[in-house]
Parts: sequence; C-alpha cells; structure tokens
Amino acid sequence: MTRKYAILTISVFLVANTPSVFGHVLVHERRLCMGFGTWLEEKANCTVLIQSGRMNPVDQAWAYSRRGFANMFLHQPLLAIQDFDQEIRLMPKDADAYYLRSLAKKRLGEIDGSEADLAKACALDPKKYCIAQK
Repeated sequence: MTRKYAILTISVFLVANTPSVFGHVLVHERRLCMGFGTWLEEKANCTVLIQSGRMNPVDQAWAYSRRGFANMFLHQPLLAIQDFDQEIRLMPKDADAYYLRSLAKKRLGEIDGSEADLAKACALDPKKYCIAQK
C-alpha cells in the first residue's frame, strides 16, 4: 500500500465517522431528513431526528423546517405551521421560515396572518422577499 493511498483511506474514514459541521448530528442522521424517499418518510425521519435530543438549536430549527416542508407537500398546512413556529422560536431572524409559514397560512385561508408573515420575511431579507412590493 502506498503512503498516498493510506493517507486517503484514513482521511475518508475520519470524514465518514466524524460528526458533521452541523453540531452533534451525524451526517447519516441528517441525510435521513433531507428528502430521500417519500415525503412521509422524510417527515418520519425528521421527527426521529427532532426527538433524538442530539441537536443544537440551529440543527433543530433546520429539522423543523424540513418537516414543515414535508407537511406542506402532504397537504397538512396546520402541522406545517406548527413546525415553522418552532423553527421561528429557535431562529427568529430566519426569513425563509416566515415565508414558508406564510404559504401554509395562505393554504388555510388565513390571509391576514399570511400577509403579516410575508411582511416579516420582507423586512428580514428585502432582496429575496420584497420583489412584489416594488
């Protein structure tokens, strides 16, 4: 075995068995909540990840966002709103969370709440969410 090959093998092993840059969540566990499989499988995997107690607040917010997104595709906007509420609780300056929650509220017919969330998303990230207001 050449030295170059041995170093590459060790490097691959270390990367594969090291916690991700996303806190305490292992890369494999995080991938389960990333949209592989059906929306129902993603929702279940994200739920397991959320309930694991192994995540920092940023990872937890991400998992709530992914599960909320899955709930939107599963035509469960009320559950999606609950997930986006949790994401916003953990990361109150995340414009994407407000935008996604506005879409879920719009599906439920909560127009005032939807517009309020869209206005908050616009205030947090004008370049991304204020296009319609020009």
